[in-house]
Amino acid sequence: MKTLCLSCILMNVAHNLSAQSPDSLPEPPRRLFDFEATYTGDFAGNAMGGIQHGFGFLGYATMNITFNTEAAGWWKGGSLTIGGASTHGATPTDSWLGDFQVADNIEAGNHIFLQNIYFQQNIGPVDITAGLHDFNAAYAFLDHASLFLNSSFGINSVLASSFDVPIFPINSWGLTVNWNATPWLNIRAGAYDSPLGFDENPYNIKWRFRPDKGAVIAGEIEFLTNIRQEMAGTYKIGTVYQTAKRLIEVHFCGEQILWKRQERNLALFLTAAWTPKAKSENFVHWSAGMHFTGIFSKKGKDCLGLACTSSWLNNDFGQETALEFTYQYTFNEHFYLQPDIQYIITPAGTEETYKNPLFMALRLGISF
Repeated sequence: MKTLCLSCILMNVAHNLSAQSPDSLPEPPRRLFDFEATYTGDFAGNAMGGIQHGFGFLGYATMNITFNTEAAGWWKGGSLTIGGASTHGATPTDSWLGDFQVADNIEAGNHIFLQNIYFQQNIGPVDITAGLHDFNAAYAFLDHASLFLNSSFGINSVLASSFDVPIFPINSWGLTVNWNATPWLNIRAGAYDSPLGFDENPYNIKWRFRPDKGAVIAGEIEFLTNIRQEMAGTYKIGTVYQTAKRLIEVHFCGEQILWKRQERNLALFLTAAWTPKAKSENFVHWSAGMHFTGIFSKKGKDCLGLACTSSWLNNDFGQETALEFTYQYTFNEHFYLQPDIQYIITPAGTEETYKNPLFMALRLGISF
């Protein structure tokens, strides 16, 4: 199953903030253990077209605990995170829609599994992450695109469908090194084992390198901008190589705030990816959209998004495109609601031809 990791743990805005004066951003004291739990639930349905009409509920729960070496009095900049997850409920793509890009990014079936065991270490301008973790937390993601529910806004469909990258729901072992070369330039590179599926590894506790599945080698250069009045932008150029398939991918990701007034802002984003047509069913992907924070709330509690994502396919369908409109209102730091509508043109996830489906969802998010 190809889906998106919901919680992108490396936030690019933090890099922009790091360029400010250290005196203006004092570091809070770190606790010995940090605990985080989240729950995402979708009341979802297909109102027309697709495989069939349907309505149901699907959910995704996570729990992580982080041990901080500095708070323990050992050394600075180190932390160890261990966490698990559970997915359950309806399967809109498989049961109702028949789409290729996966309209709901928490769809994964009914599973309970280990999700994270990774160590992070900061050494001056270098950040190292090693262990069982999500590839998409470091590569090929954009903050503003993560508002949307369609999986292809989280990670491009070329990587998700053809490269066996460790993304939601099953992570695998890997190493990433990120060098903060300047306040406006980050360079990262890493290598990951290709994960086994739930059929072979139902709880994600069986780990072994298999030459037939190969490894994933990735590199990315990230440029950070701040044109005026804190209107930040992020631009990434990256590449991924799959050793077993001898397949290469090239991607570009960019987002830019164009208007900002206190807590309100308007941003645009664009993603594009390519791989050789002769070796991949999905050889081109692009997505673009707008993200308006604070459209109805001057305090920036709400976000409105309108976006389009498209996958070019090396088969009879030719192309699948999804149009998405979404709105999220955050009540407090622990709870939000998000209605979402997607119209999917030429659903291409099966060998059958279906009429264009209309996917609707109401997402609720809880975090502690």
